[in-house]
Amino acid sequence: MEINPIFSITFTESYPAPSKSDFDTGYMLRYFAVQANSSRSEIIEIDKQTYQSIQTNPLYVTIQIEWIIIGQNVPTYNGNILAADAVSIANQKSIDFVKDKIPNLDSKLPNKLQFWRGY
Repeated sequence: MEINPIFSITFTESYPAPSKSDFDTGYMLRYFAVQANSSRSEIIEIDKQTYQSIQTNPLYVTIQIEWIIIGQNVPTYNGNILAADAVSIANQKSIDFVKDKIPNLDSKLPNKLQFWRGY
């Protein structure tokens, strides 16, 4: 899908694929943009290069989130202390952290285990 907002800035939605390096580190960075002047604008996933090129453009709201792709999908504890969230909960927290900038990001990312591989 192409977006043609004011001033003829055009970019295409990106569909990321985790790299070997992402799996080695256990997470990947994902980038999203939405037109700033319309509450009905579609949220689109973009690549890092597009994110960097429009990040300071006032026509867009852009965000970067850390998306966990390796780990257990159950919380882990050290005694009674939470050591690590389940992968799905950690990814939901990443979404919640940026909800003030892009409130409907949940609808763009319904599968909180997208790209996930267990141990």
